[in-house]
Amino acid sequence: RLLSQRYHQGLASLDLGLPEEASGTLHAYHLYVIRSERRDRIQASLKNAGIASDVYYPQPPYLAEPCRSLGYQPGDFPEADRASRETLALPLYPELTFEQQDTIIEVITKAIK
Repeated sequence: RLLSQRYHQGLASLDLGLPEEASGTLHAYHLYVIRSERRDRIQASLKNAGIASDVYYPQPPYLAEPCRSLGYQPGDFPEADRASRETLALPLYPELTFEQQDTIIEVITKAIK
């Protein structure tokens, strides 16, 4: 949770969608997933800096093989389509140091500006 709070503080001023906690709840933060229309640019910048990140759903789940028999077509779920283009999971694990995290935040900031 501390690392997630540091991400939130370091990225809050940028044009990004950040995870939110609903009132009265605590997020588990097993992942820290951001959203950006510049997702691919951010991911390329992280990769160039030797920093791993991941796109867990490069295609919306409703278009995946297990759902094909349901007959959905591209565009049937525009928010799922948008999420598949915008979401990016940043490194988040107990051994992540503040210095490493500061570098990640710096690379993202430069990629956006």
